Amino acid sequence: MRKLFVNIVCLFIPNQRLRRELRQKWKPTKETYLTWMLQKEVRDDLCHKMSLLHNGDIATMPSGVKFYAPLYPWDCIQREVVDTGRFVDQDILEELRQYIPKNATILDIGANVGNHTLFFAFNAGGGAARIHSFEPVPETYRMLAKNVEINGLEKIVTTHNVGLGDKESAADIMLCHPRNIGNAILTEGAGSLKIKRLDDIDLGKDKIDFVKIDVEGFELKTLVGARRTLEKHKPPVYIESFDNMIAAVKEFFKSMGYNAPIAYRHGNWLFLPKDK
Repeated sequence: MRKLFVNIVCLFIPNQRLRRELRQKWKPTKETYLTWMLQKEVRDDLCHKMSLLHNGDIATMPSGVKFYAPLYPWDCIQREVVDTGRFVDQDILEELRQYIPKNATILDIGANVGNHTLFFAFNAGGGAARIHSFEPVPETYRMLAKNVEINGLEKIVTTHNVGLGDKESAADIMLCHPRNIGNAILTEGAGSLKIKRLDDIDLGKDKIDFVKIDVEGFELKTLVGARRTLEKHKPPVYIESFDNMIAAVKEFFKSMGYNAPIAYRHGNWLFLPKDK
């Protein structure tokens, strides 16, 4: 019984070293086992996790979209998608559809594992024609690429394992929250992660119709490196930016001829060009 219980608990621990130490040292009592298993949240997590393991860590949403969730239940994005069967912030994404034309070309900058990319591919304007998804962290990028692959979106979505900034450089991860892998904060100067300017990346000849940016404090540098692209296409831009950065972001868009932003929850803002 002890071995079974410890193996079940290890399903919820992402760190391989901690799992190994737990199996070697922890000797739970019968009372510990019963208390833990009687919690409804734990039972639900276990059922979802066992189902995911049986299906190669792939959950199928009610809409038919497949979602690769190897870090369920500890990563908050993967947990919400698996538990609810809906995309994270789906209500906001549904509202944003009014600003996205049919057969749009979309940039998903800071794509994480692909929550927004998948929504845009299947829902925006009846389904986007082309999406460029950018994610610099290799482990997260592999999950993004897997989500593109299992949904057969390779002809629509181009993934880029690169971060975007105001110059070509290298970076490393300074901080990554264990329960939100998308909250990876980068520090420039050295490291194995690649940083490029959006203006230097070949995006083809299509008009850019919509841009989403979620880059954890890198937003102003990303915008500066994308100035030429934004000036050329004037797309609506949906961006996450908090108190220490939003004033500079607003000033940037004002200088580009955009309207004052529409505020959404969790520090997200929609900037529309004045002709929209």
